[in-house]
Amino acid sequence: MNKRKIRAKDSVNTVWWFSKTEWPKADVSRVLAEYSDRMKKLLEDPEAFYSPKKRPSGHDISKGFGKDNGGSIPSNLLQIPNSESNGQYLRGCKALDLQGHPARFPAKLPEFFIRFLSDPGDLVVDIFAGSNTAGAVAEGEGRRWLAFDLELEYLAASAFRFMQPNTPDDQLRSLHTAIVAGQSVDLRDYLLQKPLFV
Repeated sequence: MNKRKIRAKDSVNTVWWFSKTEWPKADVSRVLAEYSDRMKKLLEDPEAFYSPKKRPSGHDISKGFGKDNGGSIPSNLLQIPNSESNGQYLRGCKALDLQGHPARFPAKLPEFFIRFLSDPGDLVVDIFAGSNTAGAVAEGEGRRWLAFDLELEYLAASAFRFMQPNTPDDQLRSLHTAIVAGQSVDLRDYLLQKPLFV
């Protein structure tokens, strides 16, 4: 226990994205952040809040600055809470007395990059899928996806992400058992739906 309270919580993870080309397919307009309250006021009445002119830095801010583009370009620091504690995946794990993946990340993280860097119908590949959050998000965003992991148990349990909340435990068990046994499984037989994130 840290009684002296001299350390801050280590809660920042670095995420890298790489491209094979100098100009990758990316569209920041699909991941715009909500405008700040100050920017919303400026957009309501640009004349009252700002006057276009050259700044001391030499940057020339034109009247275009007062144009509503639907949101602002997000910063390099994504602030995403990891607070999912009662979603369909964990409910399925609990029902079958399975250990949930210990390093689950919030759905908003892959959602940002899937929207930013791909179009509907594109293929999303996760080679370290774990509980398959990226696959579930890709499905919900209309992308095709492939998920790989060294631990078949984790992939088998990840199928719970695609089940309806009222799926009976015996169906969850049947699905999990079939996947672990290496059987070919069509999730549509188990009430496949678009993933729900709570």
